[in-house]
Amino acid sequence: MKKKAKALLSVLLSKAKKFKVLLIFLVVMVAALMALSMYLQPEKRVVDATTFIASLDAKKVEVVTVYVKGEKVSSYTALIGGKDGVFVLKTEASGEAAKAIENRVLELKIPLQYSQVPEPFGWGSMGKTLMIIAAGTAIVLAIWFGFMMLMGPPPEQDDPYVGLPPGHPGAKKPRAKKKIKKTTFADIAGCDEAKEELLGIVDYLKQDKPLYEALGTKLPKGVLLYGPPGTGKTLLARAMAYEAGMPFIIINGSEFIEMYIGVGASRVRDLFDDARRAAPCVIFIDEIDSVGGKREGGGSGGAKEHQQTINQLLAEMDGSSADDGIIVMAATNRLDMLDSALLRPGRFDRKIFVGLPDKADREKILEIHTRNKPLTPEVNLAEIAQMTTGFSGADLENLCDEAAKLVIREIKKDGKLLRILLPLLAKLNFLKKTGIKTKKSPIAIPHWAFVKAWDRLITGGDERPNIMGSREKRDTAIHEAGHALIAYVRNALEPDDTNPLYKVSIIPRGRALGLTYQLPEGDEDKHSVNKRNAYNKLITLYGGWAAEKVVMGVTTSGVSNDLEGATELVKDMVLRWGMSENLPPMHLAGSGAGAYSESRADRYSGATEEEVNAEIRALITVGHKKAELMVQKNRKALDALVDALLEKETLEKEECEKIFSENIPPENLRTEAYSTQKLNRT
Repeated sequence: MKKKAKALLSVLLSKAKKFKVLLIFLVVMVAALMALSMYLQPEKRVVDATTFIASLDAKKVEVVTVYVKGEKVSSYTALIGGKDGVFVLKTEASGEAAKAIENRVLELKIPLQYSQVPEPFGWGSMGKTLMIIAAGTAIVLAIWFGFMMLMGPPPEQDDPYVGLPPGHPGAKKPRAKKKIKKTTFADIAGCDEAKEELLGIVDYLKQDKPLYEALGTKLPKGVLLYGPPGTGKTLLARAMAYEAGMPFIIINGSEFIEMYIGVGASRVRDLFDDARRAAPCVIFIDEIDSVGGKREGGGSGGAKEHQQTINQLLAEMDGSSADDGIIVMAATNRLDMLDSALLRPGRFDRKIFVGLPDKADREKILEIHTRNKPLTPEVNLAEIAQMTTGFSGADLENLCDEAAKLVIREIKKDGKLLRILLPLLAKLNFLKKTGIKTKKSPIAIPHWAFVKAWDRLITGGDERPNIMGSREKRDTAIHEAGHALIAYVRNALEPDDTNPLYKVSIIPRGRALGLTYQLPEGDEDKHSVNKRNAYNKLITLYGGWAAEKVVMGVTTSGVSNDLEGATELVKDMVLRWGMSENLPPMHLAGSGAGAYSESRADRYSGATEEEVNAEIRALITVGHKKAELMVQKNRKALDALVDALLEKETLEKEECEKIFSENIPPENLRTEAYSTQKLNRT
């Protein structure tokens, strides 16, 4: 108890120190208001009835007030003004004396008013005084807090974003963060090449400096981490600072930019000034593309502000060196957007790519994010890692959290179970905090929760099983069965160039009415696309359209996303990847974002454009014709899969393979079965 009391006292004292000036100011204001109120109160004199009447005749009486208590007169007061100032006469009279006072007041035509007790110089006066003090204090506090809101919140010691220099009323000055969150390279799975590069810098700072000096080399002045979002660039920078034992200053690139010219440049100067005072330290600029983007001509205020800011950043990086003990690190998702002057040696000497994790790295990341979560024995992290191709570290962390939330949602559906678990879990948590060993958690995350969470992240929503009628449900089953059939056949024809079928479902999720999943097999992820991969994907995209056309005779709006994906894929094949048979291998797309929206005249002639359009049309024709042919030749298997989907709604890989193996003749799983004279591209 003593320790708790001391801790509480220290917290109160620390809070009081923060508002010491405010408290002193309020005390002085209250004392001043009380003194002013007492000074403004008229002087009070208590006299007998005779003296009171005589004063009515001799003095200049402004008003006489009769105070009534119940039905009886309590007292008379007279407000008198003269050479001696303003004062109040009070007398307590009754009977004949009271009548004499009232008659004299009427004779002299002095204003007479009646009021209830309490009197103005008793508790009523004190109440008015307190009301004046309270109103004044409220006004002062409103002005004070309004001013503090304009100035912005005071910087906190544990604020991770402590890097914004002054120059704006709401800005926080950058300063070194002495105690950063403990993050080591052991806490980061994957990105081994990036960790190895950064460990070299840590070793230089700790012990290897003589080796560098002996060979006449030096530490890189700047380190740029680039790659897709969520891959751990900020974590790597924080881990490097912690491993090296250096203060860590972090700031977002967008915080430099303002509408006023020169503000960003002053913030850059203040940032590096604080870094020099805190050296050795690490400056980390996140999303540096927002401040270090390519400079372009233009006389607008925003363009000039951007140019001055980046020029100041370039000058500061030139003026600092490794000997100053300042290491500048930055992260971006758009390396192509950065100014070339910022990327040259002498500024950012080291550029490190931080990519998406492969299967082995994803399994390690899952182990890190589930080490504080109880799992059931059947959870297979290797299988989850296989499912999550293309997931970043942040996506995997979100997957684990979603799985836990799904379990909580299921538990809350059972009120009786919830009432039993809550007190038990509260007791276990208390015992853990006190250091007492406890049994395993009574609840755990099963494997199905991870699979369902993966579904939610892929589709962007929960299952909505009751939104479709029977006819629309059958149309969706036909569409998804077409995708599944083409995926199975193409994988049988070219297993190395087509991902196998994983699952097909007609349960609506998010904006999708149904989904067909294909996942790669093996321990290796695919990082490139060859011509056969592209063809197989194109034909599979047209599987739903072909099934609708063959079975129903008409198509639905459900093919919209498939057609969009197929068209963009064919454009990439022709314009970017040189996969056209009638055009020479050349890059015809624009550079950067919006490649297809750029002016065609800047890239190729009108005659070439006609050839491009003809080739795109030919490839699209090949895709949907081959898909239609496959559906026609395997109509029996398609109908069997539609019936199974209408019955079960979701079919796993094994169930689909069983249906196809029973209904597709072996001769239909040969390439020549789908070759025609007109469509001979395989």
